[in-house]
Amino acid sequence: MILHLSHALAKRLKCKFSFPGDMISQTRRMDSWSADIFRIPRIGSGIIVMHDASLWPIILPLAGCKRYEDFLQALLFHIEASYLSVGGRFDRSNLTVIATKRSNRSIIGSMNEAKFLLGHHVGGMMDASGEVDWAAARDRLAQTPFTAVEGHFPDERFARLAVEEIRGDE
Repeated sequence: MILHLSHALAKRLKCKFSFPGDMISQTRRMDSWSADIFRIPRIGSGIIVMHDASLWPIILPLAGCKRYEDFLQALLFHIEASYLSVGGRFDRSNLTVIATKRSNRSIIGSMNEAKFLLGHHVGGMMDASGEVDWAAARDRLAQTPFTAVEGHFPDERFARLAVEEIRGDE
């Protein structure tokens, strides 16, 4: 798996890139994910991760990710849950992860768009206690047709790609 991190996130997590001097191409591979920090005033900060091929979003709390290892364990759990939710397969116990810098400007643009949408919509996604329903926020983003995937909805595209990947393995 290739994990493309923003400079700010890599610095926050004290992550050492696998290939520090090189830019690894982001070609919308099925095993490629991009991550960045977001901040919403009066709400807090978090990490948004998007699947490079479909732009399927995952939202993680920044507070729970003090080190790269903590972030990676939480992320792999959420990726596995995402694959299982659409009938796909993901083996987080048998995986090599390469951490590198983000380079695809189209994906970076979509992530910036997602961060803007989170800031705009999250106020309406709070429960009675004032806590944000991050699953609802993720679902809202998953149903947003980002321009980087030519107007496809990330939830539909991720489900289709996950199932196609299984068919290709058989």
